Amino acid sequence: MTPTAAQVLESAKTLSPVERAEIAEALVLSMGAGDVSDSERQEALRAAIDAAVRSADAGEIISIPAGGTREFVRGLGREATRLNAARRG
Repeated sequence: MTPTAAQVLESAKTLSPVERAEIAEALVLSMGAGDVSDSERQEALRAAIDAAVRSADAGEIISIPAGGTREFVRGLGREATRLNAARRG
């Protein structure tokens, strides 16, 4: 990762979770739908869910606001796609 990309990442980490998710989604969309296969997305989503389950098992709190389940799952999907893209390259 270039120093500029590292600086952008550190800056983005200071944003709210919703803002981070919006940025992650925009970045993934900018890559084009054909860049990541459905099977790769599913694999990355499973990995993100497994990480969330491990956090919960470790006693870390996962707080989902009432009515926020859909956005939470979408956020997991965006994060899974991001992790998969990072792994690929």
